Amino acid sequence: ARAFVQDNRACKSFSKLRSAIGGVYAWRSANASAETEKPRMLAEADFAFRQAWALCPTSPEAVYRCANLLLGAGRKDDALLVADTAARLDPSNPSFGHLCRELQRASSGR
Repeated sequence: ARAFVQDNRACKSFSKLRSAIGGVYAWRSANASAETEKPRMLAEADFAFRQAWALCPTSPEAVYRCANLLLGAGRKDDALLVADTAARLDPSNPSFGHLCRELQRASSGR
């Protein structure tokens, strides 16, 4: 387990794969014809995106997909937590700081 966690390429790869699976669930939630399927697929997308983010918390794909899903679900504080964590872990990536500012603006209603 330690070797996997220390293998940056493996973590990024598995994060990307899990994010892709989350995208399928998000699409199925948005396009479901049965109302019972929508919340089930949304919950699966949420879980997949959180796992992708946990595997690689500095992956822009994982951060943005997770934050967008949370924001769409009305969970602005959780989306900001994801973005802020990424910004703290990778301060050299200006897109995370920009995302934080946009989410803060959305939270304040401006």
